[in-house]
Amino acid sequence: MMGQIALTADQAVQAIIDLINSRPDSPTRAELAAIVAKAALPAPDASVPRLRAEWDALVAEFMAADAKCSALSAACGGRLTDETAAAEDDAGEVEERVGACAQRILAEPTHTPADLFLLGEAVYWVMYCRAGLMAPEADAQLAREPMGEGFLFEAVVALLKGVRDLGMRAAAPLNAARDN
Repeated sequence: MMGQIALTADQAVQAIIDLINSRPDSPTRAELAAIVAKAALPAPDASVPRLRAEWDALVAEFMAADAKCSALSAACGGRLTDETAAAEDDAGEVEERVGACAQRILAEPTHTPADLFLLGEAVYWVMYCRAGLMAPEADAQLAREPMGEGFLFEAVVALLKGVRDLGMRAAAPLNAARDN
């Protein structure tokens, strides 16, 4: 069944109606079973969001760069040296790449809970410039005032749209059943 496209329940019903109406004799059991089998196909594997690997790699790179800055700063007693300045420049460059990836995530459609979770991580980054929505300190950070304005607004709107889109897809079969 590789390469076949799964049908929604509505598409399967329409395909059966089209088959029945396409000729004067009744469809065979095999013809009907073929349509039902297409409706029973698993959805394409969308369990891993398209940008997940890139996001995870950038976040790990940022966390390492941030840790290096902290260690160098502590070793120098908080004084700015050439080495700490270079480390901060490197961390800033990585931070920009994480932000750019976050913007791409905000523009991605939300189809699965995994998409929504990645979107939540990106929104958290935008609001707090921290990668670590699941980190122990995330609750304390979330309680503080978020940072940003324009980009923050875009992030919150994207998150709300994602939640809405995922909720609407989950509710569609329930609404269809209720309406019939």
